[in-house]
Amino acid sequence: MDLSAFDAVLFDMDGTLVDTEPLWHQAEIALFAEHDLSWSVEEALTLTGWNMPAVAQFMQQRGVDLPADQIIARLSGFVQDGIATDIPLHVAIVDLLARARAAGLPTAMVTMSPRALADAVLAALPAGSFDVTLAAEDVERGKPDPDPYLQAAAALGVDPARCLAIEDSRPGIASAIAAGCVVRSVGPLAGTIDGAPALH
Repeated sequence: MDLSAFDAVLFDMDGTLVDTEPLWHQAEIALFAEHDLSWSVEEALTLTGWNMPAVAQFMQQRGVDLPADQIIARLSGFVQDGIATDIPLHVAIVDLLARARAAGLPTAMVTMSPRALADAVLAALPAGSFDVTLAAEDVERGKPDPDPYLQAAAALGVDPARCLAIEDSRPGIASAIAAGCVVRSVGPLAGTIDGAPALH
């Protein structure tokens, strides 16, 4: 992928930099099961990319009788425990990150995961991989609202229209597009935005 047309590259985390989506799905299934509710991987896929308050609200509506902050803490804690010994980095995206850094482009991580989980992933990457990191606590309105990507671009001091956003979920893609970024989709949605090819 040619990066010369961009002033910055913005990376989603879950499902993009790291293959944590299966852990999120397992966490949701386990929490539903504790409340004698069924929930499948196929259903869990529908929540991929949602911001955490929205996930918590949805689970409450489906019968999980816990405060939103406890739902968020339980889900994120499960995932953090799951990556404690082995963080499943996506090599192609990490390589793209390295290329962006080598080209002198500013970079940002834009995730709706809690800060503690984002920090765990950052610790597995080379020091200085990102100039800016935005986690769930840093934004008032999460994806699919444009705020996360607008804030990241502003923090880097660049025009969102000159930013390349790398995303794997529909809410994340919608957020980046609404912010005015150029979007490249990866994972199951690869190639669905602007005819972008999958990254290899």
